[in-house]
Amino acid sequence: MQYNRSETGYSAQYERVADSVTLLGARSIASSTAELGVTALSYDQAVSDADFDYLSHAYAPGNLEELTDLVCGSGSTKRNPVVGVPEVQFYVDGSPMQMRFAETPGRYGTVFGVNSDYCDGGTLDAVFMSSIGSIGEVPWLVEAKRSIHLVRNGHFFLETMPSFAMVSRSEGSAVSGLFLVRGQHQVEVPVFINKLYASVLSEAYVFTPTFFDNPLR
Repeated sequence: MQYNRSETGYSAQYERVADSVTLLGARSIASSTAELGVTALSYDQAVSDADFDYLSHAYAPGNLEELTDLVCGSGSTKRNPVVGVPEVQFYVDGSPMQMRFAETPGRYGTVFGVNSDYCDGGTLDAVFMSSIGSIGEVPWLVEAKRSIHLVRNGHFFLETMPSFAMVSRSEGSAVSGLFLVRGQHQVEVPVFINKLYASVLSEAYVFTPTFFDNPLR
């Protein structure tokens, strides 16, 4: 089966997933040991089997079957999305979803992840995909009907896209990518990772996530 994308790379399948997102809230998670701060976004999301199949093939940074073999092999690691901050997980319906990640070396390398159960003979229920070659070249903010704005303590803080998450590489840099969970679920994912300083470790943040409609659409 062919999983062709439009000339811009944007797809109706992603738009259906984005339209299903209902924002629930956001919170800040600080780790004094790793001196990292993580902003996590929670939302409801619905991904049909057909759209999950299409998006996981069309936006994977390579052949999906080869990538799943790689991520379940010796070249991958079972770890949290943010290295050094065990409090941060991909939460699905309130429970942490264990993931396995594989990455390519270099500053602009890709990160690909699947639910750990898949590697033990289960079904492919979740994928994380970052890719300069596909996702990185798609003009999401131009093509999408809406993006997500995060306001922190009354001031604009961050813009992201529905169903996108941020994962750290093993050496510490971070990359954004599409995170999909098959079915209808409540999800919490990290969307921003930043270096913390002692003066802000105890600072309280109040976040308000809202949708921002694209004036071009």
